[in-house]
Amino acid sequence: MNNSSCINVLKVIATAMVFFCHSNIVCQETFNYEVHDWYRLFVTPAWGGVWIFLIISGYLAAFSFYGGKYDLTLGGVINYYKGRIVKILIPTWVFITLELFLIYQNKMIGLGEVVSILTCANYGWDSDGISCPGVGASWYVFFVMCLYILTPLFIVLLNRLESLIKDYDFRFYLVILGAVVFLGAFYRIVTFFYLDWYRWTYANLLGCMDLFVAGLISFRMNHCLPNISIKLIKKLRYCATLLCSFLIVACLDFGSFFPPYGTLLYMYIWPSAYLILFCSLLVLFAYKTGIVKSSFSNKILGFTNILVPYSFAFYLWHSSVLMYVANHVKLVNDDSRFLVTILVGILVTSYISILMTKMNNGIISSLLKSR
Repeated sequence: MNNSSCINVLKVIATAMVFFCHSNIVCQETFNYEVHDWYRLFVTPAWGGVWIFLIISGYLAAFSFYGGKYDLTLGGVINYYKGRIVKILIPTWVFITLELFLIYQNKMIGLGEVVSILTCANYGWDSDGISCPGVGASWYVFFVMCLYILTPLFIVLLNRLESLIKDYDFRFYLVILGAVVFLGAFYRIVTFFYLDWYRWTYANLLGCMDLFVAGLISFRMNHCLPNISIKLIKKLRYCATLLCSFLIVACLDFGSFFPPYGTLLYMYIWPSAYLILFCSLLVLFAYKTGIVKSSFSNKILGFTNILVPYSFAFYLWHSSVLMYVANHVKLVNDDSRFLVTILVGILVTSYISILMTKMNNGIISSLLKSR
């Protein structure tokens, strides 16, 4: 497995984490489904999925500049912004438009709604208290776009720090990464005492920034990786993969089992833990250690490489599809209704994702050719 394959696997895992969490939320709201304890392994990791997406987004943003695709000239930065608008904002605008015309037909759209649509700053409800949870999936796009806008500034600051240190090496980036971890943890501690977790920690620009910047720094580490034996690298990858897997599974509903300490751990400690472990994973897979010989591993990688192009559209549409399916599946047994909602939700969302991705690719190709 190389670094790009690692990123693809993480994208698919993160998308699945979000889907399974929201499937439980939708079924609870639709027919008061009471989740079983065994299903808690799939309930709350949605937030962890978003943290993974943020780290990967920062990593890929750094690749845009340090990988040579864009430079830090005015023209290069403008082209970078155009690329983010075409590849991220336009597909999101198409999604929101279809949501409002097909699903929320009775919703009155005023100036505030138009602004929230254009900026994707929608949490799933408006000022009148009308709920549009499907559109709420776009809030993540808003924060990622804000961080993409700030990316050239992050690059300039990092370059400036590099210019101040002579003969810097891998340890230099570890110090910077440690500072990012400290600042992110400090911000979460402050919000714990004074502010609402969802608004000021989870769905918040400052609450997301440390994860994004850490991903950016992780990519920059690649050009000065220390010399380590291939054998040791493989062992470290194995350990990091196990720890990341444990962290994903451990993101179960701690609040229900160990109140209130589990909730505090989950909301305020896990983000920093995700940052450290998943950044380590990306750095370790940046080492070139040859081709994976396991046919089973290659099949998994092939499968995830097929899925990953549709993951963004899947993320956008899954909540609305789950709500529609949950409202139309009529079974006496709630467990059966729950499972059918998940299975049908996966199939329908996958089908819509394929159609939307193909349509978006056509739009994106036309716009990029016209540049």
